[in-house]
Amino acid sequence: MIPGLNIDALLDALADKVAQRLREDSAGSVTAVRPRLLTVDQAAVYIGRSKDAVQHMVSSGKVPTIRADRRVFIDVEDLDRWIREHKQCLCVAHDQTRIRKHLSAAETPAGRNRHGAADVVD
Repeated sequence: MIPGLNIDALLDALADKVAQRLREDSAGSVTAVRPRLLTVDQAAVYIGRSKDAVQHMVSSGKVPTIRADRRVFIDVEDLDRWIREHKQCLCVAHDQTRIRKHLSAAETPAGRNRHGAADVVD
C-alpha cells in the first residue's frame, strides 16, 4: 500500500469518469433500433404470453406471420394491433356491463328487488 493513497477516492474518481464518458457517448448516439419482426419467443415476451399461447395465436390465424425459409416471424405492428383490439373489446364489455347494471337498477320500482319481488322490511 502506498502511503497517502486513498483507494476509495481513486475508485470513486474512476467510476465518475467512466459514467461521464458513457453519458457523452450515449448523448451523441442514435436511439437503439428495435427489430420490427420478432420470433415467436420474442413475440411471447413482447405481449407477456407464453410461447405456446403465441403459437396457438399463429396457428389459429389470430396474428399474421411472415415466413422466411423455415422461420416464422411476427410483425410488431400486428402485435400492437392485436393489443389495441383486445384492449378495446375489454373496455367495451366492461362499459356494457356497467351500463346494464345501471339501467336495471334504474328500472327497478321502489320497494321491489331486481326480480320484481317485494322487499322485506323488518
